[in-house]
Amino acid sequence: MDERLLFIGYMSFYNNKYFIKRVYGLMKLSDKYLYKYYVYSQRYLKTKECDLIWEWLNTDESDEKIDILDNQLYKIQFRYCG
Repeated sequence: MDERLLFIGYMSFYNNKYFIKRVYGLMKLSDKYLYKYYVYSQRYLKTKECDLIWEWLNTDESDEKIDILDNQLYKIQFRYCG
């Protein structure tokens, strides 16, 4: 797995989400499944946050749903800001 896709905590993901999504889109299916295990292994994230990240990564940019998911990701970041 590409080390540039790794993140520690939500803010680390949020700050790099577009880069992660771009690289994720180029991955083979087997690598995507491996990355799913990585996302869900994040101890500091709630399961519903992992679900949201996973859904956002797998939603096409042209899908209308992407704006809703972006907004949800944006709102969650305030839980982790000091």
